[in-house]
Amino acid sequence: MLKAGRLDGRVFSADQAYEDADLVALVGAASAATKVSSSELLGRFGEWLVPDLLSLYSYLIRPEWDVLDLLLNTERMIHQAVRLGNPGAAPPRLTANRSGPHAVTILYSSQRKMCTLGEGIIRGLGLHYGTPVEVPDPTPFAEDRVHASYDAEYAHRFWRILLWTDAVLKEFRGRFIGKCSPVH
Repeated sequence: MLKAGRLDGRVFSADQAYEDADLVALVGAASAATKVSSSELLGRFGEWLVPDLLSLYSYLIRPEWDVLDLLLNTERMIHQAVRLGNPGAAPPRLTANRSGPHAVTILYSSQRKMCTLGEGIIRGLGLHYGTPVEVPDPTPFAEDRVHASYDAEYAHRFWRILLWTDAVLKEFRGRFIGKCSPVH
């Protein structure tokens, strides 16, 4: 895979941070070799990673936690430790909230567009804990065309409100001598 991804002579280890281009090259080469989509490969890789991740961060995982507890505490416990232990690492920011007795809603935020890796990790956690899990809407926000809408009239109204607000704030800001920032 290293040769096919034009990464000859490179050595990768789990305790280092790497450029996204390296991962894209490796996943692209693996996708071409296996005829499996890059998205599917990242998901499978996420599932495969789970035992190693659980072993690596076992000291941060409480024995009484189930899969939902682990998901709720991943950002606070594990990702914070990763950022402290390896300043070059950039795990995603996760906002997880319990949305029902057997449900957690997770907001994934990262410059690295690897939601499918995270989904694979969630599926792998479900397998590890023997708990069925599902990701009902895995569409990333930026790619969501079903819920996206644009109404020119309302966009224009919003723009006019911003203009009026800017004018009012400029008119009535008083005679403040300090720094005044414009309304954007």
